[in-house]
Amino acid sequence: MKLCEPVVKTGKHKYQLTEKGSTSLSEHTRVYLSVGRMFLLTNVQYMCEDLKAKQEKCDKAIELLEKKKAFLQKSLKDQEDGRELVKQRKGADLVAK
Repeated sequence: MKLCEPVVKTGKHKYQLTEKGSTSLSEHTRVYLSVGRMFLLTNVQYMCEDLKAKQEKCDKAIELLEKKKAFLQKSLKDQEDGRELVKQRKGADLVAK
């Protein structure tokens, strides 16, 4: 989890910077959208819409990762609490004997 979240945030930041840089371009500027190993000629408006969609996808991924992180932290705390109870019970059983 610690590795995934910064990668997604970095990707989102990259898309934001690209969008900021492309807003100053005129409508007649040729821009290319990378798709896999190839580049497609497109207009600036379509590229900006695509970048916004990618940013939204990153936001959803970040939200999902944060939910998973919270769940795993809660699960870890519950397991640690359960382990403490087992230790206390074993200690009480040994003292009682």
